[in-house]
Amino acid sequence: MEGLEAVWIQLFASNHQPLYICSLYRPNNETDIDLLRKPLELLSYRHHSKPPFIVVAGDLNYPQIDWSFESAADDSCSVFMDILNDFHLQQLVNAPTRYCASVSTMLDLVISSYPSAMDNIIVGSEFSDHCVVSFDVLLSPTAVQNSSRKIYLYRKGDYDQLRSALDSFRCSFFNSLPGSRSANENWLKLKQAITDAAEKHISSKTVNGHKKRHHG
Repeated sequence: MEGLEAVWIQLFASNHQPLYICSLYRPNNETDIDLLRKPLELLSYRHHSKPPFIVVAGDLNYPQIDWSFESAADDSCSVFMDILNDFHLQQLVNAPTRYCASVSTMLDLVISSYPSAMDNIIVGSEFSDHCVVSFDVLLSPTAVQNSSRKIYLYRKGDYDQLRSALDSFRCSFFNSLPGSRSANENWLKLKQAITDAAEKHISSKTVNGHKKRHHG
């Protein structure tokens, strides 16, 4: 989402209900919060028979909103409040998360479509210039391992050859004008070189896995 910095993940609970968690940062009041609407619309469309379980948390930079009365001070605040109402989201933090010499503000928010499944929402001590906000989600996750997986035996690696292979890659990489490619293209080349070198110069074996269910 251009302007907003967001990372979404999907988890599955033991009852097979998906949980969508978004870590969100809104840099300033010029950033269009309406960009958040699109992913929420997609999730609502995907789960049209039942509202999806969504948690959005992060620094939203809305000191103008009075959450006690859910009152919006300007148009940007109104747009944000409309998004919360449209997708049945509730803001759950109730204490300031940033302090300075003259004022305290609530910038870091925790928002959920199932507030009853959120617990222990705590505004903790300051880290840098914001307080750490923690919370619990009342779900039991299910972790599934593949039937088999490959592991590297790092103690049996030929690291002289590994370093030589990566040094050769370094020379060819910088001779290939990396500035003419995108950052993602360069990252993929680096990732492939490391993978190829590890495959060739570090022994590996296949181990069996099994399904695990963690109960909360």
